[in-house]
Amino acid sequence: MKLATIKNAIVYKAELPAADLLEGHLNEFPFSEISELEMARVGFIPNLITAEVVTPFKGGLSVSLRIDEKIIPGAAVRKEVLERVATIEEKVGKKLKRAEKSNIKDLVIQDFCKKAFVKTTVLNAFYNTEHRLLIVATGSKHYAGVLVSYLVKAVGSVKTETIHISDIKHGLTTKLKAYLNDDQQAFEGFHVGDFTQLSRKVDQKEVIKYAADIDSISEELRENLDNGYIVDCINLRFGDVTFLLTENFHFKRVDLRELADNDEDDLPFRWRHEAAVATLLLSSVINTLCTLLSYKPQEKEINPQ
Repeated sequence: MKLATIKNAIVYKAELPAADLLEGHLNEFPFSEISELEMARVGFIPNLITAEVVTPFKGGLSVSLRIDEKIIPGAAVRKEVLERVATIEEKVGKKLKRAEKSNIKDLVIQDFCKKAFVKTTVLNAFYNTEHRLLIVATGSKHYAGVLVSYLVKAVGSVKTETIHISDIKHGLTTKLKAYLNDDQQAFEGFHVGDFTQLSRKVDQKEVIKYAADIDSISEELRENLDNGYIVDCINLRFGDVTFLLTENFHFKRVDLRELADNDEDDLPFRWRHEAAVATLLLSSVINTLCTLLSYKPQEKEINPQ
């Protein structure tokens, strides 16, 4: 069983301090248990395998953030608010004002908060120190943003940037068109896999998903691309790494085949080894894609609010 898995990834350019300095910063923002009246609680935790707040490995380091959130269904809140408002209005014989209804909603949420289920999410981030790539192992833009914002809060200021390729949809669309027209260098270094998602917006958004070998659907793909469809998502392989690349430069369904199952009994050692290999492989993919899609960095320094 693989320990240091990265199934989905959102990538940032970042400048983080050395592991020992970073650990000191993160220790100022540890996770603590969520209280009865809190909706959410966020903080850094020791790695679940290595038990280190910052886990160094060859070529990089890793940190873990825990997010606890109370799950309160909006429909249940609305129903309870309506019932309480109706009861009060019947008692007082007049309609309540908007501010009064808002206060009732706040009270309902407080009451629900006391007995709500807690959803726990643990995020791992992997940092390549040479290329300054921060790989957050999640498919959620929101969660990735939370982790980066807490790093900024802990460190004080961080030079960071979401890797955004200008016109990536049209970049991928242009590349796929060229590939379908027998330009074998269009995705230089990458093999086009068996999943492609196209979309276009006329009166409403139209989406077509293909789960088939690209050679078997090349004519249909070419026709749709000529009729205004663009590439939303495409399956690519680079060496032993396969993944879906989205229009936001997010990575989904990442498969690192080089990470073979390991029977090593020392689990922390295994985790560090797998983290090092995964970070190295994904960094190579990211850097090659940035070259292929003509990425130009626009670095900025983010300070905590």
